[in-house]
Amino acid sequence: MNHVLVRPDGSIENYAFPLACLADVPKGFRVLPDNPPAFDPAIETLTRSEVVLPEMTEVPYTVTPIAPEVLAVRAAAALSAAVEKRLNETARQYRYKSYHAAMAYVGASVAKYDAEGRAFRDWASRAWAYVDQIEQDVVAGLRAVPTAEELLGGLPSLEIME
Repeated sequence: MNHVLVRPDGSIENYAFPLACLADVPKGFRVLPDNPPAFDPAIETLTRSEVVLPEMTEVPYTVTPIAPEVLAVRAAAALSAAVEKRLNETARQYRYKSYHAAMAYVGASVAKYDAEGRAFRDWASRAWAYVDQIEQDVVAGLRAVPTAEELLGGLPSLEIME
């Protein structure tokens, strides 16, 4: 367990006070246990108080929920990253560095590469349109935020016509 050294005015002097130094506690100072409460960092923040009132027996903390707007932005970014990863992984199966690289072959003089480039362009467009629709439905309250697995499971499939 960690302890803190608290000044007479209630401010914290030392955030990792070793109990072995109890004999060295200056007059008027207090040593208190520092026991942060459990919290979920994915949806909450933890803030330690900078001031300890005289009646307090341990360092106070505040657990604050993260604003829903912030959580929504984080979720959207994570889901977009999952889709981007799926598009790129699929492109690598066709020996392209990324789906953007595959799309660069649209108009290539070799029919196979032109067809793959068009297929990746169309697939990426349909995939992002699907993601946009999901996002609109979530914002409108028509559905909950999907998990990455749910979102990826609903992506359209790549169709390459040669």
